[in-house]
Amino acid sequence: MEGIIRSEGSIRIDGSFSGDIHTAGRLVIGKSGRIEGRIDCMDCESEGLVLGELRVAGLLSLKASSRVDGEIHGAVRGVGPVGVVW
Repeated sequence: MEGIIRSEGSIRIDGSFSGDIHTAGRLVIGKSGRIEGRIDCMDCESEGLVLGELRVAGLLSLKASSRVDGEIHGAVRGVGPVGVVW
């Protein structure tokens, strides 16, 4: 799936998405989630893969299976034992 997602509420991604995600709520990226593009969100909890720019205004939690290959803007406040940030 590709395009632009804009939301005032929370979003969960469990598949592949290419494009921009803008949410005033929480973004959850499941273990099978893969996002390529720019993300702007309030809070983010990731178990999946992010390729691109990740902008988080609040809490960013990277679980053990997560990987970010790109830029992170905001404070990383929780990284699992083997979460990977490139």
